[in-house]
Amino acid sequence: MTSKLTLNYGLRWDKFTPTYETSDQLAFFSFAPNPGAGNLPGSVAYAGNKFGAASAGVRYPETPFNGGFGPRVGAAYRLDNQTVVRAGYGVFYTQAFYPGWGGGMSLDGFNPQLSFGSSASGYEPSFYLDKGFPAYSTAPNISLSSDNGTNGPNYRPTYANHLSYTQQWNLTVERKIGNSSIVSVAYIGNKGTHLPSQMQPLNVLNPALLTSLGSTKLNTVFQPGETSLFGVSAPYSNWVQTLNDGGTCKPTVAQALVPYPQFCGGLTGENENQGTSIYQSFQAKLEKGFRNGLYLGASYTWSRLTTDASSTTQATAGYGGIGGVINPFQGSRNKSLSPDDIPNTVSILATYDLPLGAGKKWFNGTGFTNHLFGGWTLATSMKFTSGMPLYFRDSTVCGVPGQFQAQCIPAITGNVLTQSWGSFDVNKPAFSAAAFEPSANFANGNNLGTGPRVSSVRGSPYRDTNISLSKKFTFKERAHIEIRAEAFNVLNNHYFTCDGQAFGDCTPFNNDPSSPNFGTWNGTVSQPRNIQLVGRFTF
Repeated sequence: MTSKLTLNYGLRWDKFTPTYETSDQLAFFSFAPNPGAGNLPGSVAYAGNKFGAASAGVRYPETPFNGGFGPRVGAAYRLDNQTVVRAGYGVFYTQAFYPGWGGGMSLDGFNPQLSFGSSASGYEPSFYLDKGFPAYSTAPNISLSSDNGTNGPNYRPTYANHLSYTQQWNLTVERKIGNSSIVSVAYIGNKGTHLPSQMQPLNVLNPALLTSLGSTKLNTVFQPGETSLFGVSAPYSNWVQTLNDGGTCKPTVAQALVPYPQFCGGLTGENENQGTSIYQSFQAKLEKGFRNGLYLGASYTWSRLTTDASSTTQATAGYGGIGGVINPFQGSRNKSLSPDDIPNTVSILATYDLPLGAGKKWFNGTGFTNHLFGGWTLATSMKFTSGMPLYFRDSTVCGVPGQFQAQCIPAITGNVLTQSWGSFDVNKPAFSAAAFEPSANFANGNNLGTGPRVSSVRGSPYRDTNISLSKKFTFKERAHIEIRAEAFNVLNNHYFTCDGQAFGDCTPFNNDPSSPNFGTWNGTVSQPRNIQLVGRFTF
């Protein structure tokens, strides 16, 4: 339509089928009646159709998702010879995700679970390897009730193949200033939908029961022969015996009240993906080149990231932590700052071709002089950011029964930080317990607290400066040697973080207000100054 306008547009389709086992030796949770639990709903089903009444009739529990259409469009418009406006929008899908190493596969019922006892208080071995492994039955234990008394079958929700996706958008204005400078300002955002999460376990209690019954009654154990406690009946006839005979939990009143009392775990969807996030940022950048070989670049970003999803896709440590969830009946409390929200970021970059060698101010010559002194480049990068949000949990005195799948999160009532991060003394606590709801409120186990999942209190800011000096020697057209001296974190600044931690959440300080060690540093800190020399031959 006009030479000032450039459009880019396209459409992508993604499909990622659920995992399955080639011989249908796969077990997963089913809502079908459980004959070993008085026909209550909730049993273990087996893939395919070859396992009789225990067959699921399908190879995997998820409904395949075919709607992964990702449109994207971009536009660039030249207002004048110095100014360009750019805008874009796109939808981007990712793969179906199964946390952990199993790829969503469970072999419950197919693998034997063996236990060998030792006599004489362990002084006599269970068996001798030189005599062979004791005989055991290899017959699979395939039945709808085979997981009763355990944490339950692997739960893969039917909706979980709906791929996670983000909607991404941007609006940028770039302007050239003079012949050597460019400035840009931008609004950039994205919204995540169907993100990996842990927000909707099936086997969970409503916190209202803490008020009506209290943790003391809820933790009371049914004794053999008892059919009712505090007006709560045993769910089915052999329930007490099932849990007492090797069950992974006790037959408590709380366990009797969960939707699936035959299973001790929360039945969290392994590949649950009900999380959402929203990121918005304003970004400014300036780049300038100088005639003497100096280049400078500087950028500033203000942003905000909120989410109710896990902090990492591997977050399976349980509810109440950063990656976990507050009790599902209090789902509105899940939305909070992301644990890696950084509102302010300043970055500075500079490179300088030293005025040495052929065509330069000093040692302007050829041959050996140019080889020795010419082609040296000095570079530096600096980055300064706000600290990341902290979170707090009462775990020392919190007595809420595990069936609520929740932890105690104290309200913040005062100033949390006791020191300035700029002059921090590691021998003194970083936080004040007086700034939180009293821990005594959690001692009776009847209170989950009203605090935020992730607070607005921030940890130490990040400051990093790097310097490098490099030179490339050219012997032939395709043969080069490059030498570099690099110093990372040259000012030896430190900030408190679990540096290099691959999975899980970072807590450099004790974050339990009820602990006598609350606020004390656990020794984790960023890397110190690191200097390295590099030689590289390219041919």
